[in-house]
Amino acid sequence: MRLNLLVVAGIIGIIGGANIPKSGTKPVVNDVTNTTNQQQEVQPTEVTVTPVVEEVVATPDPVVPERYAVSSSPHGAVSVDTINLALGVYQDMGMTKQGAGYLVGNFIAESKMVPCGLYGDGGLAQGLGQWHPSRRQDMPCDLVEQLKWAVNTEMVRDYGGHKLKAWLFDPSASADTISLGLKQWERYGLEGNRRLYGDKIFNQL
Repeated sequence: MRLNLLVVAGIIGIIGGANIPKSGTKPVVNDVTNTTNQQQEVQPTEVTVTPVVEEVVATPDPVVPERYAVSSSPHGAVSVDTINLALGVYQDMGMTKQGAGYLVGNFIAESKMVPCGLYGDGGLAQGLGQWHPSRRQDMPCDLVEQLKWAVNTEMVRDYGGHKLKAWLFDPSASADTISLGLKQWERYGLEGNRRLYGDKIFNQL
């Protein structure tokens, strides 16, 4: 009977000490991490935005050429305003100061700048350049329009005027060259004061 008790006590001791770790031994803890379900934290990326500065280039103001103008008239029957009107028309066309001055001086000598109504050569001639009927069939009577017509139409189609037009726009053309061209174009008998009028106008420009 005593032996049986000892056997039972031993069994109980074995059973009771099964979960007791030995002295000096730490319990093992299994740390299992489920990487499949773990959410990875995304760190924000700092973005640096560099502003684009467009270089603004200032557009220079257009250079307005000084207007051709006189302060006095070489002929008492022709007003300063009429002369300056004609000079302005020819400047806008690109004519040189010398060309415009001598052409207007020529018209003053021919017609006193009267576009229509003043007849010369026994009533045959009319217009700023006192043209005969065969040369003025399409001539306008408006002053500004006739100033343009004289250069762009009549002067171009006339055998004596096509060279003159080039000289009127040529900065290197001399006063003598322009005067020669005017004589070939107008085919006048007397030069009169046309060169003098041209000189007085040009010298004021």
